[in-house]
Amino acid sequence: MAALLPRAPLSWLLLPLISGYLAADFLPNAPGFYAFSGLILAFLALASISSASPFFNQFWSISILLGGIFLAAGYLQVRLKPPAGWSHLPPREARLTISIDRLFSTSIEGGRISGLAKIREAEGHLSDITGRKIVFSLVPDKENRLWRRETKLVCTGILEALPEKPTDDFERYLSRTGAQFSYRTVTLREEPEPGRGFFAFCDRQNQRFEQFLRAGTPENERAVGVYVAMLLGQRSQLDEKQERVYLISGAMHLFSISGLHIGVIAFSLHTLLTLLRLPPKAATVIGLLLLFIFVGIIGAPPSAIRAFIMAAFFWTAHFFIRVSNSVAALANSALFVLLLSPGLLWSTGFQLSYAVVTGILLLGLPLGRHFQSKWTPFAGIPVQALGPMQRGSSWLMRQLSGTLAISLSATLLSSPLTIHYFGVFTAGAVLLNLLLIPLASMVIVAGFISLLLNLLMLAPLAVVFNHTGWVILIAMEKITYASLTLPLFWSAEFPAPWVGPASLLSLIAVLLLCASQKWRAPFFHFIIPFLLFVIVLLSAVRLTFPTD
Repeated sequence: MAALLPRAPLSWLLLPLISGYLAADFLPNAPGFYAFSGLILAFLALASISSASPFFNQFWSISILLGGIFLAAGYLQVRLKPPAGWSHLPPREARLTISIDRLFSTSIEGGRISGLAKIREAEGHLSDITGRKIVFSLVPDKENRLWRRETKLVCTGILEALPEKPTDDFERYLSRTGAQFSYRTVTLREEPEPGRGFFAFCDRQNQRFEQFLRAGTPENERAVGVYVAMLLGQRSQLDEKQERVYLISGAMHLFSISGLHIGVIAFSLHTLLTLLRLPPKAATVIGLLLLFIFVGIIGAPPSAIRAFIMAAFFWTAHFFIRVSNSVAALANSALFVLLLSPGLLWSTGFQLSYAVVTGILLLGLPLGRHFQSKWTPFAGIPVQALGPMQRGSSWLMRQLSGTLAISLSATLLSSPLTIHYFGVFTAGAVLLNLLLIPLASMVIVAGFISLLLNLLMLAPLAVVFNHTGWVILIAMEKITYASLTLPLFWSAEFPAPWVGPASLLSLIAVLLLCASQKWRAPFFHFIIPFLLFVIVLLSAVRLTFPTD
């Protein structure tokens, strides 16, 4: 670890934070006690650092670790669990002012609207729940309007604390999002007040951008839906068959918002600002501001937040003329995201996003450099003596070897989670991504140019780029469907729920160990993590070829 962790000091805070969050589920609901214990241990750690005794100098790291775990456990219980005593109280009628945080659907189904909201105002005897999250369900008003994010509603309904121990997947999901109460049989008492905050603005822009991307819609509506999903994060645009095919093929991250999308948008913004010849520092500030707004417009999913924070670290490193640090940026972004939204630790998207990027940084990039050093055509010929074809083939080999290494590492780290959560093993994704990643990047760039041209009032020209994106998407879809005929994609199942997380943690531990030893052969060679996963695959995974 010595080669990595000193360069990412916040990693030492991330470990106790995650450990404390996991421990909080098994501890009694006593956040005040855990916070007090954590502060005492933190004070002991500071005292140990200042002590001249060798014993106390070694004690500080243990105090920091345990103190962080206690503080994290207390923080999680404050954020995700109802106030003490509420779990034993019966349901009651309550008049509340709430603001919508998220709707569970983008259309009114069954004459009812449901979603997540935050309590803004409560009656005097309920003041201790102000600011808490609730899951609500109500019948829309007579105009049958679907309200947007941050809309304020004054209403009465039946308020009840959610169970401390969830009994099904939906209750578990609500608990992880921070919802602590259910609010049902809700009746509006005043006219809804439209939201005016940042997220309300972003929601309106999302609808506006969707109209831009749908301009000139062809007969192939499926491609348009995927196009909107890729650029704006609207996965509801994908039909059930598309979601299943993209999931089995391991290409879902290309057809919905992921770190790749934010990276391509960030690169496009950087290129645009460079062409405008803005001063570097001004370009950094403007670029990050525009990227931040875009992340808000697409709904701020965990993968997008992670990618934005990492882009911010890279851009600001250039701003202060310092060397950027990918590992530190990843650790810092994880720490920031988990402090902001603790429940995301149990989110499939969060786990996949950070596992894949960890694999790319620790394994993919060094493996790519290794491939490039071994697969160098015309190595004995001076560069000046190479012809155009030779230079082109040399460049192509470098790009393919780098992309292959990243695809291998991403598939390796995502496989335990895709087997655990989705029941699929996508070995063929290694080769499929070699074709689809460049095409997906082209689609995102086409969408970016289309949005930019629409904002510049050049809508007719923007339609050309929309059609370009749709054509590429149709090709990507055909490639994806054709790939599933090959015996490279399987249904998979672990024998016990703990095997998947244990496999992932083992892989990350091996990557950290090998990376700290700079992947020196034979005991720390690049083949070691792949051998470990093959052992897990042969000994603990049941594979079957999907028939549907």
